[in-house]
This record gives sequence, structure tokens and C-alpha cells, in this order.
Amino acid sequence: MGTVLISNKSIQWGQLSSLLDGPVRVRLSPDAKQSIRKSHKTLRSLLDKGQQIYGVNTGFGQLSTVSITPDDRRKLQLNLVRSHACGVGKPLDLGVTRLTMILKLMTWAKGYSGIRLELAQLLVDMLNHDILPIIPRKGSVGASGDLAPLAHLARALIGEGDVHFQDRIMPAMLALKEANLTPVVLEAKEGLSLINGTQVSTSLAIRSLAESKKLIKTAKSAGCDAVKFQKRTVEKAYSKEILDMSRDSPWGTTVRDEKLHLEFDKSEYDEIDKFCFTQDIEWFASS
Repeated sequence: MGTVLISNKSIQWGQLSSLLDGPVRVRLSPDAKQSIRKSHKTLRSLLDKGQQIYGVNTGFGQLSTVSITPDDRRKLQLNLVRSHACGVGKPLDLGVTRLTMILKLMTWAKGYSGIRLELAQLLVDMLNHDILPIIPRKGSVGASGDLAPLAHLARALIGEGDVHFQDRIMPAMLALKEANLTPVVLEAKEGLSLINGTQVSTSLAIRSLAESKKLIKTAKSAGCDAVKFQKRTVEKAYSKEILDMSRDSPWGTTVRDEKLHLEFDKSEYDEIDKFCFTQDIEWFASS
């Protein structure tokens, strides 16, 4: 497919399902870049005024009343990512990981996350080189956010963990170096912005929808083939000779009842043919 433009506008899930199939080119729209810069400027302004912001210059959970000094803000975001990267199990499919990265960019493009443009651009560059973080498929806590899976994604941006690159699984730092990319040092709120969200769950939902749509089309095609076959064989299968032979048999009534159910007049057959022809065209167009 062509280049995917990430803007602050929503995208229908059907437009994203093709990302499950292979590499994609991505770029941020001018409006998205402006929104990201504006939100980061707002965050910096609030911090400069000394305003307390949860998880940015305070601790988390029961430590939310503990203030974090400016010197420790980077360490807070780094430790947040490292502590949550505790997923287990086989890696997610590459298509799901690719789609997760796109959805994360779409979230940032809205302009409410406070991140730097440099962080978003690195994620864009990784997608354009198809450098995909290895994300264990078990560990999400669902409604609270895909914290563990997204932490594994975040590790790749800071040069930690493993990634899939050029048909190899390798350390993220090595893949970034080969692609002439530089890992980021997380600033205030960026670790929080990376691991918060349900982009992994949403990607899995989009994949399920895409696969369900294929199954529905396959079922329609199979059903139409069955009807068309039935149309060509019904007269032969329930010919007068067979009905006469079965007249006195125990199953004769069943055969005659089936013939009544299976017989259509010509107009009904014509409508079935039109429907099946339409389904065949849709099937081949989407294959």
C-alpha cells in the first residue's frame, strides 16, 4: 500500500487492516507535528511553573504524594518502562506489532500526550525501516492499559530489548545502529505516554475483525456455490423416475418433501444467480 499519513483525524479500522500483511511507509502530517509540539510546550510550561503532575514530577500509586526532583525525572520514566517490561509467552505477530506502533502514533498526533516530536519521529523511522519490537503476547491488564506489552515496545525506542529487523531477531540497539537511527533518552512524561493506552488490544481487535470479514466472504462464496450446484442438479436428482421408484419406499415422502423445498421458480433462480455473481466479484476483488 502507499504511505500512511498520520494526522489528528480518525481512520476507519478497515483502512488499517492491510498493515497486518507487510511493511508500510509512514509520515506525520504538518498538523500532527504542530499538535505534538504544542502539547509538549504546554507540558514544559506547567513544569516550569512548578505544578505537580501525576507520574511526571510525582511518584505512582501510593507514592503519588512523593515529589520527583528535576534531576530524577528522566530516571523515573526509564524505570517505569523497565519495571513494566515483564510480559511472557510467544511474541505477537509482526503485523499486530506494526499496527500497534501506528495506533500509538495516531494517539500522539491528537496532541494531548506532552511528548517531544523527536520521540514520535523515531517511531515513524522504525516503522519505515520495519524495525519491530519483540512484544510477548501475555501480560496486558486490559482496561488499565496494555502496560506490559507497550513497555516492551518502549524498550526498543531506548535501545533495549530485541527487535525483528531484516528477517532477523537482534538487539534493538544493533538494529537502530544499522538503520542509522539513534535511541532516545526519555524525558518527562514520555515513558508514561508510551506504556499507557490500549493500542495492543485494539490491534488484536482489528485483526479479529479483518479475519472475521474474510470468513464471512468465504461462507457467502461457499453458500452461493452450493446453491448454483443445486440449481444444476435438482431436476436430475429428483427426476420423475426417481420419485416413481421411491413412491412405495419408507423414504419416498422425504424425497418428495425435499423436492418441494428445493424447487424454485425461474425468477428466484435468476435472483440467486445475480447475488452469487456479485459475491464472486467481491471475493476476487478482495483476494
